[in-house]
Amino acid sequence: MTDSMTTPAEMIASWNPTVSPHREDPNSYYAWAQQQQPVAWSELVQAWVVTRYEDIRQVVTSPETFSSSVAVPPLDKILPPDVLAILAQAGPPGVSVLQTDPPAHDAMRRIGEQVVRGPRINRAIDYMRQAAHELLDSAGEGEIDLVSQFASPYVHRVLNRLVGIPDEDMERVDAWNNSFLGLMAPSTDHETKIALAHQFLDYENYLAELIAARQAEPRDDMASALVAVYDDELGADPGESLAEMRMWLRGLFAGGIHTTKDAIVSTVWTLLTTDGGEPWRQAVADRKSIGGALEEVLRLEAPHRGLTRLALHDTTIAGVEIQAGQQVMLLYGAANRDSTVFDQPGEFRPGRDNIKQHMAFGHGSHRCLGRALARTEAREALTVLTQRRPEARIAEDWKPEWTPEFYFRGLTSLRLA
Repeated sequence: MTDSMTTPAEMIASWNPTVSPHREDPNSYYAWAQQQQPVAWSELVQAWVVTRYEDIRQVVTSPETFSSSVAVPPLDKILPPDVLAILAQAGPPGVSVLQTDPPAHDAMRRIGEQVVRGPRINRAIDYMRQAAHELLDSAGEGEIDLVSQFASPYVHRVLNRLVGIPDEDMERVDAWNNSFLGLMAPSTDHETKIALAHQFLDYENYLAELIAARQAEPRDDMASALVAVYDDELGADPGESLAEMRMWLRGLFAGGIHTTKDAIVSTVWTLLTTDGGEPWRQAVADRKSIGGALEEVLRLEAPHRGLTRLALHDTTIAGVEIQAGQQVMLLYGAANRDSTVFDQPGEFRPGRDNIKQHMAFGHGSHRCLGRALARTEAREALTVLTQRRPEARIAEDWKPEWTPEFYFRGLTSLRLA
């Protein structure tokens, strides 16, 4: 990919994380871009792609210059009229906390903090362990695909339990969540978006019914906590707040499924493939080391590629002129591989002094609200896995294949013998 005959324009034009070679190896482009063109225009996303740590930090800490209104693509800005006409049947889509700037962002973030609270997460730890053990029991003692038989159903069970989704609805909610993500992906074709829009209507109706059920009969779950904030503390009209509450619930699944699943799988893959599996053996022998190993893998293999900002006025990033109205896409995975911040960035070093400076959860005021939940879920899953499968090794005929997802990076499977 970095052949000397390849021009900078060709390198930039080739960037697409859903296809080869970038799907398998995004890091070669990151390293090239950071050295040669750290701020580069991408026709694919119609935005300036930013790869250096300090440049990204500058953008996310300057809301007066770079708005978060396009952090995740606003559907009314990226979808064609016929698709929007279908979505309109569900009513207004609501504004995500990711898409807000101060002072509105501060108020919305306080809502999220009351829903995704530490005590609620701590009360779920026993269930996390139970779910992990049950899935390994079901898999038996033979070969296991860590993605489909463990990590994916594990994060679904845990998040569904926390939110208040019945087990029998888990597969439907997962399919709807993928429909929502597909609508935002620039690589999704028009015909597919039409189909996804119809599925999105079903999702919105389901969430509205869940909200109504919790308004009538609250429970100890996130859906009830969300309703309480809007109905009691904010004194909001439930009808007027429905769009926002649905957006919060969609956001929990959109941000909390792929990322946590991929973090678990990438950690196991890294521990088993580094230094002949020595890090895995260390995790088995000393489970207190799992937390540090997880943090380092979050840096090495950031599950979420990045988010977007909108320039509010003419400015510059690393000497590149950015015009008002243009967008910049921040590649957090690239920032995590910046050699000016992380020594030998391609190496697995869980003892780094600055290990928690990574941007896998973003940076600044928009740092991921669910990061404590994600860390806890992953740590508990990995702890149970090292207990139950201490002699785990990667199946000899297994080859890594990465998902063709635009916003997420993770393995499609990981077969363990």
